[in-house]
Amino acid sequence: MISKAKAPVRISFGTCGDTDYYIDLIKWGNGINATVDLYSYCEVHKRDDKKIVLRSLETGQVIAFDSVEDIEPGGRELNLMKAVVKHYKNGGVEVITHTDAPLESGLGGSAAHAVAMIRAFDQLNGIKRTPEEVAKLAYDIERNVVGIEGGYQDQWSSSYGGMNYMEFTAEGVKITPLKLNGSELNFLEKNTILVFVPREGEGKAVHFEQRKKGQESVPLLMMKRENVLRLKDALERRKFGEIGSILHFDWKIKKQLAPGISNKRIDEIYDAAIGAGALGGRFIGAGAGGSAIFFCPDKREEVLRALEKAGTKEIRYGFERHHAQKDYKEPINERIAEHASLMEKILQDGEITEKAHQITNKIVECYKNDGKVVVFGNGGSAADAQHIVAELVNKFKIDRPMLNAIALTVNTSILTSIANDSTYDEVFSRQIEFLVDSRDVVIGISTSGKAVNVMKALKKAKERGAVVVYFTGKDGGMISNMCEKDGTIDISLKVPHTKTERIQEGHMIFGHIICELVESELYG
Repeated sequence: MISKAKAPVRISFGTCGDTDYYIDLIKWGNGINATVDLYSYCEVHKRDDKKIVLRSLETGQVIAFDSVEDIEPGGRELNLMKAVVKHYKNGGVEVITHTDAPLESGLGGSAAHAVAMIRAFDQLNGIKRTPEEVAKLAYDIERNVVGIEGGYQDQWSSSYGGMNYMEFTAEGVKITPLKLNGSELNFLEKNTILVFVPREGEGKAVHFEQRKKGQESVPLLMMKRENVLRLKDALERRKFGEIGSILHFDWKIKKQLAPGISNKRIDEIYDAAIGAGALGGRFIGAGAGGSAIFFCPDKREEVLRALEKAGTKEIRYGFERHHAQKDYKEPINERIAEHASLMEKILQDGEITEKAHQITNKIVECYKNDGKVVVFGNGGSAADAQHIVAELVNKFKIDRPMLNAIALTVNTSILTSIANDSTYDEVFSRQIEFLVDSRDVVIGISTSGKAVNVMKALKKAKERGAVVVYFTGKDGGMISNMCEKDGTIDISLKVPHTKTERIQEGHMIFGHIICELVESELYG
């Protein structure tokens, strides 16, 4: 039996206060991370004996133990693998790990390793965990058991995946996905460069320096946190041109908070990128090196040449685009229950049944007098109008001659010419001036009751002598207030709900029922 799993590394576009000591200082921190298509992998193979073999394809290290009890923590030799195996207590396994990302790249590789191993062992043991539970266990093993310095962002990024805004508080980590589409992610990939910069310092030492400096630099931390919010705003508003200056400002603050994160060589690399046309960038990772990302719209090749000349190596990447499968059954059932509750309310409401009964009789009478049905509305109501008309013109259930019905929403030339020459408020009423007479039934649809063009068309239909029907929701809004009092509307069918989608569902229930009954009466 083989259990396999993988977990992505991440690019950090800006982080402030994702560690406990920062949270103590400023109460809450934040960050923006995006996972990429570079993964840590773990395979767990069952063995015929009880030995435990740990193997890293990246470092070439192999360690064997006779039992779980023989595994001793401590030391850097496959310490994370030892801690995970000891947590699960599985004997008779060979654990193999490898990664796409360069070692010591500052892309959260150790967290991705931990998440991949947890997923593989969970698969082996038939354990189901949420992304939150996986992240918490990975954090506990990495930070508390193994003692690797760092914050929360890496484990939560790797476990949840995607591009996320994170908030860090004493209560935990809050994840808010930043929902960019494929073309927007393509733009960011095309206009950013990720490079590997071999470290010249230990991450642990820089973490200690940041902690010491942070106690003296709360104002800088506040500025860094605000800068992350600026980046979030720029991404959400699709103002990608602002990314460069935001990254540049973040890097200036980060150097002030921990001077050891930079040195002459790092500064030369950064200056080379800016000199070649990059608008901004930041070094990722806790040490003097790791990785760096630069934002360089339309200057990618020039900046890449300058960076390679400065001794860096490009890390080719793409943002993760897979959709993490979620359980939507509960909200689906909630919506169905809401719809069912609405239907039950309608069943118990004799008045709305009476209105549908009256409308059906008026339409039958209309057709028996060689009249027609005219229907209109905006947006989803326009689609509903066309749906109802299609059922009348073609057929609902019975093969029969067509019934004369018109949707005023289908001729774009008429709609746009009226809107252009007069106003959009007249797009339906102008058509009704000629199309409608006293033999007809006119149905105007507005879920909100705010549509001025629907109201004007109903008034014009009344002037032409037609039967005026109004489909709406709850109290009918402005149109009911104005057109029921003055006698414009003959029959109002009000679906007893405030949500547009439920009102529209109610409209189509009655649309179908009325079409069926009219057809049956005339041709059944």
